Amino acid sequence: MAIGRIYIDPSTGELVGKEVKWPTEAKDIASKEYVDQFSQGANISLDTSNFDNILSSADDTVQKAFDTLDDHVHDARYYTKSETDNLLNGKADKVSGATANNFAGLDASGNLIDSGYNGNSFAPQVHDHDDRYYTKSQTDGFLNAKADKVSGATDGNFAALDANGNLTDSGYDAGDFAPFSHQHYEADIIDLEHDAIKIQGREVSGAAPADGDVLTWVAANNRWEPKAGGNGGTQAYKVLTPSDDLESELENAEDGDHFYLTPGTYQVSSTITITAENLTLDGSHSAVINANFTSATNLFEVQGNFRVINVSVNHRYNGYILSLQDGVSLTVVNCNFEGDSSNPAGYAVMASGNNKVLIARCRFSGNWSNGVLYNGATTNQIIVRDCWLDSSSARIQPSHGMGLAIIGCRFNGSTIEVTGGSAGIQILYNRFYGVQGDYAIEITASGGALIAGNRIKMGSNYRAIYITGGGDYQIVNNYIETSHDGMWCQGTDSRFVIKSNIVYTTGSSGYGIYCYTPASAIIEGNYFRCADSSNSAALYFYSPGSYARNAIISNNTFDGRSLNATGKTALYVYGGLCCTITGNRFIGSSTAGFAYGIYCYATDAAIVGNTFHYCPAISGTGYAIGVNTSYCKVADNGIYYSAGGQYAIRVGAAGCTIVNNTIRGNAGTGIYCVTTSNLRILGNYVYRYNGTAIDAANVSYSIIKNNLYYGNANLPADGSNGNIVKDNIDRG
Repeated sequence: MAIGRIYIDPSTGELVGKEVKWPTEAKDIASKEYVDQFSQGANISLDTSNFDNILSSADDTVQKAFDTLDDHVHDARYYTKSETDNLLNGKADKVSGATANNFAGLDASGNLIDSGYNGNSFAPQVHDHDDRYYTKSQTDGFLNAKADKVSGATDGNFAALDANGNLTDSGYDAGDFAPFSHQHYEADIIDLEHDAIKIQGREVSGAAPADGDVLTWVAANNRWEPKAGGNGGTQAYKVLTPSDDLESELENAEDGDHFYLTPGTYQVSSTITITAENLTLDGSHSAVINANFTSATNLFEVQGNFRVINVSVNHRYNGYILSLQDGVSLTVVNCNFEGDSSNPAGYAVMASGNNKVLIARCRFSGNWSNGVLYNGATTNQIIVRDCWLDSSSARIQPSHGMGLAIIGCRFNGSTIEVTGGSAGIQILYNRFYGVQGDYAIEITASGGALIAGNRIKMGSNYRAIYITGGGDYQIVNNYIETSHDGMWCQGTDSRFVIKSNIVYTTGSSGYGIYCYTPASAIIEGNYFRCADSSNSAALYFYSPGSYARNAIISNNTFDGRSLNATGKTALYVYGGLCCTITGNRFIGSSTAGFAYGIYCYATDAAIVGNTFHYCPAISGTGYAIGVNTSYCKVADNGIYYSAGGQYAIRVGAAGCTIVNNTIRGNAGTGIYCVTTSNLRILGNYVYRYNGTAIDAANVSYSIIKNNLYYGNANLPADGSNGNIVKDNIDRG
């Protein structure tokens, strides 16, 4: 109980104080009215008669009051000091010097600091990321397109799909299936009772066949249907053994019959005449027909369409294996034909006229007197594809090449020889190795041909491609390696396009390409690699008189870096009118190269934009460009480091124009002119010659202007002999 301080004046007995709660023993002395008066600030008078007792009682009461003040407790409206200190210890200090609107941070003691960041330091809650991130919808889309992994899968089993596109364990592994290469035998097949629905992707009729019917293609209904068969109701598919009479079986066959030859040797001693239409002779490579002839005899006389598959034939004497009557079609696939070594066979196939022939994936070997194919008429259509001609005599030698295509075959020592009309012949993507005849491809008939993509490696003898017949010829993208001529192309009414071939010559004689008296020629983009010791030309274009007009020789590369010849010419042009020689490259080295780059005897030729490096390369001999006929133009050529040659440009005829050529580093004369007239030598750049830069001392009626040269020049005086010599600059 709280008691206010009490002050008593002993002299008067007056009690002074506020908020006094009197003790019980004082109630009788100090009445309520006194207290009220005291509370209002009035003085109180007491009866002092009993003052000592009152005072003593008051002293006791006051002492108790003071004792209580030293030890008391406030009510629940207050915290004690210790409680307040504990609460303050859990609080952070305020941040001094803070920037308004910055976010608060924390130090290591948990007190607040100014973080330095505010709302502008961060992206808004809704914002886009750059392309390093996918959006949620994109990621969800990716996930939706993925299949769930298989739980509890068996190692090595294949996966299967459920209806939702997710993965399941199929329950099968590789051991449950047959390998890619395998065989089935009838004894192993337990279910043979299935109806055929399609054959070769074509519908099969559901009609039940009658006894003896065969399944026949009916074009009107666009499906296979059962039809009455031949042979009096016997089956059309016949299996023959070596003990059967092959001659009798085939000669008595019906249209559409299919014969299968089981393995073994079938002896035939006389000609078999095929009269049935669409007959098939089918065997295996172990089924061999042996022609036991003692004189020139044909094995098959084919009078109806005939198909031969997987059959081997040994033939002898000068007869034909397959002699075709006019109008017959023949298909020969996967067969092996061999000519007898002692008594060579005639042709494998003899096509008389209006024949359609396909020979594919066949091998021809042994000894043949006339080759393996003879095309006796211009009306035939013959395709020989992917065959192997495996002897020097197993050549393709059609009398006529018209309608003939030879594609993707391998010639091991053998050749193609076309001696009749060749219009439309195609010789494509064949390989010739170790050719033993005079030519790999020989066409001596008129008509034209496409010869493309062939690879020809000659033996030790003659020409890879030899053409003397007229017509239009395209010779493109062939690779030729030879010790003699790469190509010999000739014909006064021939038009040649010779493009993008590689010709590699290695022998002691011959030309890369010899183009002789053509009506026209485009020789473009070929690569000539010369490693021979001959003094002939890599490209020899010969057209005397007026045979060739407007011939173009462009963008070819002449590589003489492997040469060991001393007088080799890269390009020799003789005759023709208005020949254009442009964009060609001539390459040598400091130790090997051509003696002559361009040797030109063509009237009115344009030699423009060619480049020469180390050409000529023979010391004291040759030149990069030599013009020896009138009215030639030599312009914009670059001749560099022709250190060995006699001249860079030699002008040997009247009326020529030599303009804007660049010549650097030649050891001989830069531009040399023989005694001639009416030249135009303009704007040439001749740099650092050991010899004479320009030697034109003996020309007349010529213009020599605006040339820039370093070194000596031998020029006529301006005005002498009708010459105009002006504005030439000697840089010394």
